[in-house]
Amino acid sequence: MLSDISYKIRRKCNNLRTVQLPLGHGPAGKDKISLVLYLDYEREFGHPMAIHTAQAGFERVFHILHSQGIRATWNCVGLIAEHYPETIIRLIESGQEIASHTHNHCNPLNVSTDALISDLSQTKNVFWHRFAINIKGFHAPEDGWRACLADILSGLGYEYAFDRGMNPRHAALCHDYLSGGRQKGASLLKIPSINDDWAFMEGASPREVLSSWQETLDNVPMGSASAMGFHPWVLGRDDAWLGAFAAFLYSALNRRDTVLYTGEEIASWYKGKKAPA
Repeated sequence: MLSDISYKIRRKCNNLRTVQLPLGHGPAGKDKISLVLYLDYEREFGHPMAIHTAQAGFERVFHILHSQGIRATWNCVGLIAEHYPETIIRLIESGQEIASHTHNHCNPLNVSTDALISDLSQTKNVFWHRFAINIKGFHAPEDGWRACLADILSGLGYEYAFDRGMNPRHAALCHDYLSGGRQKGASLLKIPSINDDWAFMEGASPREVLSSWQETLDNVPMGSASAMGFHPWVLGRDDAWLGAFAAFLYSALNRRDTVLYTGEEIASWYKGKKAPA
């Protein structure tokens, strides 16, 4: 319990040391939600229990997305490119976006700055050399955020990151408060993440899980650019949860007030704007 409190305090303090410039509405306009669906694709490199459900979870989630014609953002642990390259190829060939979940599934709060830079560089290099993919997006394991991470990411060529420690109303440009940006004019787009499937699934029924996801989306302010996250191996633990996931995607796809994008599409749209609106 004490370690959880300490972690949250460190996470909040580091987040406060990141300067954030809130931006205007997302690409869907001020009267709709611009929503990214992302998958933290980590397999057993994120949790040892995942080895039992990772492949089944991947196959079912991939099928659900494909059958509904949905392009999502897959935040991939770099080690998957080395150990399960065939799954990355399938994602690329189906039009899914590939983003980073670090190379070794390391929480930025728990490693040194040099180790973090090395890890994030390795991820970029692995996906470029193996698949000719220039990774632009990032989501930190355990939503870990630290001072200087925005500058590290932008300096390595990342353009955006998902972050649960943000106001869900605003996407924001950010840089580190202390350095003011390692590169002159460098900045990183942060997209608010408004849920994580892991929190809903401990002791919750599939009906409760589906209701929670729908309620979360109902409470998103119009005009915002937000993201909702899931784990294939977590969903793969139970066919009923996969059914709830499919039902949620169907409902999100058919909402009149919601438009689905990939993270890169959101980032490109904001990048093309001349000024915050």
